[in-house]
Amino acid sequence: MKKLVLVLFVALVAMSVSAQTIQLGNFPVGQWLDHNYNAIWEFSSNNIRILYPNGAVAHDFSNYTIQNFRVFMEGTAPGISFTCPDTGRSYRFIKPLNNNDLVMEIDREGRPSYSVTQQTWTGQLPTPPAQPAAAGGGTLTITNPPYEGYDSVTVYNKTALFGGWREMEGMGGPVEEIAFGNGSSPVTLRAPNNQSFTRSGTFLVVLRERWACMQQVVTFTNGSATVDFKTMSLLENPNG
Repeated sequence: MKKLVLVLFVALVAMSVSAQTIQLGNFPVGQWLDHNYNAIWEFSSNNIRILYPNGAVAHDFSNYTIQNFRVFMEGTAPGISFTCPDTGRSYRFIKPLNNNDLVMEIDREGRPSYSVTQQTWTGQLPTPPAQPAAAGGGTLTITNPPYEGYDSVTVYNKTALFGGWREMEGMGGPVEEIAFGNGSSPVTLRAPNNQSFTRSGTFLVVLRERWACMQQVVTFTNGSATVDFKTMSLLENPNG
């Protein structure tokens, strides 16, 4: 019985190897970037590491025991695969010979599988593509502001200036807020239902800035307009 236990123990040890003894064989060494996580996978002749873009080590497989390490060929493309109980993941890498990419597939316990095509790490993260403005999204450009940043901008379906704060705060009837926004110019305007503001026409813009409210009637085209802060009128009579 003891002999059988010893045989089984030796068999299990043979299936688990330290990453320090990994031999990649004909699998190429190098560094590849997983752009989804800004993680650099580094393959050396006897180890595999995950690095941050600044060079710091995020994960060093030499500190763990891995299982079922295998070097293989998929057609003409070299590959490796292994399992790491410490991370709860099984890894599979394929290196196509017709380009510099590296295909990685990860099976994760209790989570969906993950796959990504990684590009050779050049030492610089790729520039993210510019995000196009929302189709028809409204903007208000404020020129000549005394400083950057505004508490809020409100657009009303009103074609005349407010007479005082009480009128604005207690407005009723046909006067309604049709767009709002905040932040530095240009201000992104949204409709009250949080949809893109696209209306055209003449409306009243009220700019709340620090201790005062400035206002001006402005003409919009497809939800966008420009207003000069210096020409805006101060909303009078703060006490009504």
